[in-house]
Amino acid sequence: MGTSTKPIVVISGVNFIEGGPLSVMMDVVGRFISTFNKDFTLLLIVNNKHLFSDFFASDVLFYEYPRAKKSWLFRLWFEYVKCYFLSKKIKPYLWLSLHDISPNIKSTRRAVYCHNSIAFYKMPFLGS
Repeated sequence: MGTSTKPIVVISGVNFIEGGPLSVMMDVVGRFISTFNKDFTLLLIVNNKHLFSDFFASDVLFYEYPRAKKSWLFRLWFEYVKCYFLSKKIKPYLWLSLHDISPNIKSTRRAVYCHNSIAFYKMPFLGS
């Protein structure tokens, strides 16, 4: 991770490659860079770092995991095994997961952005 003493913030969006979710991630990354980049080291965990070429000059670190979108089995392994060991290695201050899954990590703080809020919708009982 280098010799930086700044706290590390991870933004993870390995399954974002197009559309609205990718736009949300781009907006989050852009806002982070314009607001916090001098105080934190930003690490993006992405499917394809070339989708984020606008941020190459912004001192952003990238970890690419293109196979995370190819199968649910690999995705679950990535979220619950790989991310755990990665988080132990990099010791992030904040891990922001932008893809509806809360990974198994070690971090001072963690947050999950749910693009699809259906899991929190209170369904009325049928026939009542």
